[in-house]
Amino acid sequence: VKLYHKLFAVVEQDKLLDQELQTRIFCLQFLQPCHLDISNDCIERGGKSLEVAKLELQRMNAYKSPKDKLVCLYNCCKVASQLLATTSSESATGADELLPLLIYIIILSNPPSLHSNLQFIYHYRHPSRLLGEQGYCLTNIMSAE
Repeated sequence: VKLYHKLFAVVEQDKLLDQELQTRIFCLQFLQPCHLDISNDCIERGGKSLEVAKLELQRMNAYKSPKDKLVCLYNCCKVASQLLATTSSESATGADELLPLLIYIIILSNPPSLHSNLQFIYHYRHPSRLLGEQGYCLTNIMSAE
């Protein structure tokens, strides 16, 4: 944590990519759930859940450890996955349903320094800790980026 300011987004390229990504996400604010094949039922029933997922992404920047940042990502993914499970007609939801919803949540939240946060987690969280559900979540969010 003491080295955070020396490790996080120290390369100008990362800062530039953060700004470009935030601008790109801002330009996509017109997108509706139907553009991403997300059911209206999912959005209508998920008002509070979507807000929770959005806030989890936005608060990621407040944390300084890769573990805490990853927990925010994981919480976002978990809320999205639970929302899909309650609104999907299929017994199991997969990446085909989860990824569009995560993209939509990213567009809604437009989290600051998303690229740098993802890179920070990827580079400074031990690889053994990026296995399982948290690693799956990180991979999905990085794909959505």
